[in-house]
Amino acid sequence: MGAYDFNFDLPAGESFAPTPERVAAYAKLLPKDNFGFAPRVTDRDAWDKWQEDPFGQYVLSEARRLAKEPTPELTDDAFNRCLDDDSVTEINVLIPAVRERNTVFLLAEAIFDQGEFLKVIESDARQLGQLGTWIHPGNDLDRKNLRRETFDNDLGSCHHAVNFAQFYYILGPRLSEDFRNYLSSEVDRRFFSPLRNRIEAERDIDWWLIVKHNWNPVCLSCYAHAAAAMLPRVQDRAWWFAFAEMHTYNFTDGFADDGLCTEASPTGVTAFRTTSLSLKLSVKARATSSICSTPPKRDASRVSLIVRKSNPVSGPRSATASSMPNRWSGPACGSTIASRVNPTS
Repeated sequence: MGAYDFNFDLPAGESFAPTPERVAAYAKLLPKDNFGFAPRVTDRDAWDKWQEDPFGQYVLSEARRLAKEPTPELTDDAFNRCLDDDSVTEINVLIPAVRERNTVFLLAEAIFDQGEFLKVIESDARQLGQLGTWIHPGNDLDRKNLRRETFDNDLGSCHHAVNFAQFYYILGPRLSEDFRNYLSSEVDRRFFSPLRNRIEAERDIDWWLIVKHNWNPVCLSCYAHAAAAMLPRVQDRAWWFAFAEMHTYNFTDGFADDGLCTEASPTGVTAFRTTSLSLKLSVKARATSSICSTPPKRDASRVSLIVRKSNPVSGPRSATASSMPNRWSGPACGSTIASRVNPTS
C-alpha cells in the first residue's frame, strides 16, 4: 500500500460526484443498450471463428481440465486463517485460481456455445456469493468487511464484480432469470451501491480514488466495464463513465514527462493499458466493432504502441512488455490463461 491508503471524508463544499452536465454528455454518447468487452454469446459470427483457432482450442482444453478439478476452497475460513496465521500463502493461491476458472469458463462457453460449462459457472458464482467479503484479507485486518459491517472494494473484489458483469452480459441469453438476478444483486450490493452511496454522502471515500498508482485506473476501469455490461439505465451507466473519467486523471497525472509512471515501470504500463483499453474502447464499443472482431495477434501492435508511449526510455522493459503473450482486452480476461497462450502458435 502506498501513501494516503485510508478512506476519508470530504470537506464541506467538495464533491467527488461527476457533474450533471458530464453525465448528460455521456448519456448521449453511450449506446442505448448494454455492451461489454466482447459480443453476446448469440453473436455467432463473432465467436464461431475462434472455434478452430489455436486460442479457442486451448481455452476449451483448459476449461475441461478445470471443470474436472475440485472447486477452490475460497471460503471465509480461508480468509480467517490468513489473518490468524499471518500468512497470505493459501489465500494468494485460491483467489487467482477462482479468477482463472471464471475467465476460462466464460470464454469457452461463449466460443463453443454448447452449454457445457453453464452449471460450473453458476456453481462457482454462487459459492463466491457465500463469502462475507470479496476483498483480500490484507485489506480487512479488523474483519469489518468479512462481518459485512461495511463494503470496501479492492483490486480483487473489483475483478470478481466485473467477471459477474461479463457473465451477465455475454452469457445472459443462456442464463436463467434467477441466476441473472443473482449476479445483478450481488454486484449491486457489494460493488455499485457501496461506492456510490459514499460518493453521494461525501463520507468514507475510498482512498484509491486519489492515488497515482495502479489501484486507481484498475478499479475505475472495472466500474466502467461492469456498468456498461450490467446496469439497465443508460443514465446510471453514464454516471459511472463520467465518474471514472473524472478520477482516473489522478493516475495519469502520475506519468512524468519522460513517460514513466511514478509507481514504477512494469505496473505502470499494466495500469496505463487498463486505462486506455478499458475506458476509451468501452465508450466506443459496439457489438460489431468489438475486440473480438480481430484475432489476438493483430491486437499486439496496439499493445506495443501503448507500451512504447508509456515507457519510451526503458528499452529492455518495453521489449519485454510488448512481447507479452497476446491477450484479449478487459478485466474479465485474467493474466493466468494469457500467460500460457503461445503467441507464435
